[in-house]
Amino acid sequence: MIDDNLINKLLNPGFDQRSAVNIIARPSVAIRDRIISIQNGLRVTEPDQYYYQSFDLHLTVLEICSGTESSEANRIFEQIGHLVSGIFQVLTSPRLEQPSLRL
Repeated sequence: MIDDNLINKLLNPGFDQRSAVNIIARPSVAIRDRIISIQNGLRVTEPDQYYYQSFDLHLTVLEICSGTESSEANRIFEQIGHLVSGIFQVLTSPRLEQPSLRL
């Protein structure tokens, strides 16, 4: 079952006006390429499933709000945006330790 909002987004670009405030992490090129390779294998079994395109792959680290009006998402971000940037100032440089993928 595919979400009606997703179908409308794919068929009518610009249809989905929902907004969100999230902290996301994007995978490295090597990890992204591996995910796309796995998705391509899955397409053989589930060709009608929606698969993210490589440029849109991400991990949601923290979802603050979702499915809101754009003005509401902007208001929330204006109130907490300075706090979010502070989180990254106290973190050390991220690094990947012992990646593992079991199929």
